[in-house]
Amino acid sequence: MGTGTSYAIQNKLGEGMCGEVYKAWDKNSRTSWAIKTLKRSNFNSLKELKNEAMKEIDALLKVKHHENVVNLKEYFQKGKHFCLVMELCRGGTLNDFILQRPKDMVNNLNFMKQLSSGVSFLHGQGVVHRDLKPDNILIEFNHLGDAVVKISDFGLAKVFIQTFNPSAQEKCISRKYMKTCCGTPFFQAPETQNFHYTHKADVFSLGAIFASMMLKQRVQINTSQVGVKRDLLVVCMGNLTIADYEIFFNMDYVLPSDLWINPHLVLLLNSLLRKDYHERPGAEQLRCAMERMTNKDVETDIWRELARRNEELEEKTIKKERKREKKLQRLNKCKKCTIL
Repeated sequence: MGTGTSYAIQNKLGEGMCGEVYKAWDKNSRTSWAIKTLKRSNFNSLKELKNEAMKEIDALLKVKHHENVVNLKEYFQKGKHFCLVMELCRGGTLNDFILQRPKDMVNNLNFMKQLSSGVSFLHGQGVVHRDLKPDNILIEFNHLGDAVVKISDFGLAKVFIQTFNPSAQEKCISRKYMKTCCGTPFFQAPETQNFHYTHKADVFSLGAIFASMMLKQRVQINTSQVGVKRDLLVVCMGNLTIADYEIFFNMDYVLPSDLWINPHLVLLLNSLLRKDYHERPGAEQLRCAMERMTNKDVETDIWRELARRNEELEEKTIKKERKREKKLQRLNKCKKCTIL
């Protein structure tokens, strides 16, 4: 645990239910960091504050050193605040990054690969996030200027003592059940409402994130500032969220057919959103499947043209079949006439 004396707070980056995030300058290393502060006023007691802070810290310490997971530098207590010093992600949240830019399917595929890798790593280390959503995914840029996603906010994460063997991930982690209903409605797996779920709740959340990136649907929500609203990237059908659709209609969500991407990728994305979590792939299985996808799989012009050609071919086949049937009908009439 550090002392926090070397940090100078610069400006507020954001806030959540339990605390706030600030940009800070480290006078010792002369670098910028993000400091997440958990306030005593948001908890029933200082002991509860410490317990909740340590849960997040334990999760972050267990998943260090993966490029798609935010890195924890140190933590310290300052008065009635608990502070977590983490790497600063300059690109903001995935939610704002996607909504502020034109739709880019190649970029979306790249992000999906990175997130699949990150969640597979979490599960392999015995950590289930339980609140994956675009607002909890941050964007940083590598030395080439390419965007890199970072999974953050492990406040609701479940850490299992046993470390799962990634090569036998399904066998180990599928035996672990959780009971606490948590998550965010637009991205929360339906089985969490039954207080009996596994790591595949994270897989559902990934599916909802991927679909929201592809469709780029949005709703407006209120912020902590009175009268101020912001756009939220979601997947919804009318006034229903994807989770509502799964719970109330007892059906699997299916992506629209006019995405114009590889049908195999559509099937993979649909499998993440199965209502029955047994039918969803594990995160490692998803990671492997995503790695096989290339930019050509999301080049919409290619797949739109291919769909057009298939439709033309189908129409020609139908016309030929109709001609053949008419010809057979005429032959049958001729045979009848000959017999008479």
